[in-house]
Amino acid sequence: KSLGFEGIVTGLLNVDATIDIKRTTILTELAYPMEVTFHRAYDRAVNPLQALEAVIECGCQRILTSGQVPNAFDGKELIKQLILQADERIVIMPGSGVRSNNIAELATYTGARELHSSARKNIGSVMEFVQKGMQEQLENIVVDVDEIKKMKTVLKTSFAG
Repeated sequence: KSLGFEGIVTGLLNVDATIDIKRTTILTELAYPMEVTFHRAYDRAVNPLQALEAVIECGCQRILTSGQVPNAFDGKELIKQLILQADERIVIMPGSGVRSNNIAELATYTGARELHSSARKNIGSVMEFVQKGMQEQLENIVVDVDEIKKMKTVLKTSFAG
């Protein structure tokens, strides 16, 4: 907060996979006036519809979710249901596997107005020596700038007007 950031991302569950309302509320209050996004810990919650209400109760402004499956496109049914139940009380932000080939359909189907993509890609390491005993393939994860441009173009084209 003292560095001027606009928001934080956090997510706390209890051992029974319910939202830790007490500690999340404390963090939300401490973060104010920054916005608080409840991260994909949400996707491990035992009951997503009850968890939605709990996160709203904590004062968070958004939930980052893949719809309780590894890929948001595959979780689009639950994401749509969450957006309808949220009724603009909180932003439901689909994330995980969001790419230029599915972002428009995901946004259209679910009604999501904010989406998250890491737009990452793996590139080979420039390391010249590979220690064979480590049995690994050296790669670096980087942002795929071309993928970001494609997503922006798709969104502009799909939702122009």
